Amino acid sequence: MIGILRLNLPLNWKREAIAVPEEAKTHVHVIKRNGEELTFDLTKIENAIKAANNEVDKLHQLNEYQVHAIADNLEKQIESMSHAVHVEDIQDMVETGIMEMRGYEVAQKYVRYRYKRELARKSNTTDNGILALIDHMNEEVNQENSNKNPVINSKEKWNSQDTRDPKVFWYAPSKHWVLVLNERDGHSIYTSSNLKDWKYESHVTGFWECPELFELPVDGDKNHTKWVMYGATGTYMLGSFDGKVFTPEAGKYCYTTGSIYAAQTFTNIPASDGRRIQIGWGRISHPGMPFNGMMMLPTELTLRTTKDGIRLVNVPVKEVESLCKPLRSWKSLSSDEANRHLKEFYDADCLRIKTTIKLSHATDAGFNLFGQRMIGYDMNSNTLNGRFYSPQDPTSMELSADIYIDRTSIEVFIDGGLYSYSMERRPDTNNREGLHFWGNRIEVKDLQVFSVESIW
Repeated sequence: MIGILRLNLPLNWKREAIAVPEEAKTHVHVIKRNGEELTFDLTKIENAIKAANNEVDKLHQLNEYQVHAIADNLEKQIESMSHAVHVEDIQDMVETGIMEMRGYEVAQKYVRYRYKRELARKSNTTDNGILALIDHMNEEVNQENSNKNPVINSKEKWNSQDTRDPKVFWYAPSKHWVLVLNERDGHSIYTSSNLKDWKYESHVTGFWECPELFELPVDGDKNHTKWVMYGATGTYMLGSFDGKVFTPEAGKYCYTTGSIYAAQTFTNIPASDGRRIQIGWGRISHPGMPFNGMMMLPTELTLRTTKDGIRLVNVPVKEVESLCKPLRSWKSLSSDEANRHLKEFYDADCLRIKTTIKLSHATDAGFNLFGQRMIGYDMNSNTLNGRFYSPQDPTSMELSADIYIDRTSIEVFIDGGLYSYSMERRPDTNNREGLHFWGNRIEVKDLQVFSVESIW
């Protein structure tokens, strides 16, 4: 296994052919590369996904439900647009949909299929090297220590089908370099004295892509530290590290979810600063723009002692504060009062909203942006936007949130960064509620609104 378990369960659910009256159908036009407009045909998308899916091993294939879910979600996105959509934008949406289903191998095949079609259109045979790189068929990639370059051939050593994302740092106590490499079914650790010759030391299973390994003080105490190991998906282990072997002591835990993926941290930040700063990739599309994806807010990672033990905490770096200008602030509001105060911000471009809500008779409550659920907290089942979350006081009826609303993204930091999540900003164009607290007799104990300036 490669860190992600797929259960290909038998499914009885099928997409049924339903006769839809012609006048009820949505005719969305697609702009081809030559400028011609055609009616959107979902079957072409499904066929392309299935073709890519069939090229990977069964272990890594998407199941039938996942393929249909990607297509259905794409169809909804397309139909919600009031303008014709360029075919390249649709292709980007498909790739994002496959990645959100964790179909990484399928996405690789889809990218290859897409690029091969582009070559065929251009009748260009000079780019076959790019296809070879995508397929790991390039001879230079497969050679070990070619021209004395520091290359580790893990396919030859371990028969690893996926080897990627080396993270290198200097380990001062032993005076050697450490390389953490994703291969096989987790992260391997190699050491070197010269950055050329690498020695395999150990392996930790259960991670996929983008390895990280770093030391943090617990509660700011430099005499009490733990090492953190994580992968691309926002799960991590805590443990000790002797320069060669990472020994897990606790975990796996989850500190962030949503659109963020493959987050990496900066190494060798000056000791006078001492922070561990992370930036993640946001799997977010931008309608009308010729690109896909973005970088999320830079955040500082720390370790804090909680009721459940030591946990990783994630908050925006202090420099973000310089972009925020306080606009309004209120205390002890009903949800109706808070919603009335927020009407003036319905047309705001970018906002930061800090709030604390207290549930009363409600078992669930939340905060929406034009119908999109930014916060949905079910106190009865302890779920926050569908994921399990338990506050530090298990009997507490309060939840605090620091929300950053950008033009295409939303990032939410709960209870001082003990949990965070992100999402694409997708308001319901038919919704008129705007910024809207909901829940039976909830109290908005604190509400602060900030404008946020552009970094550009």
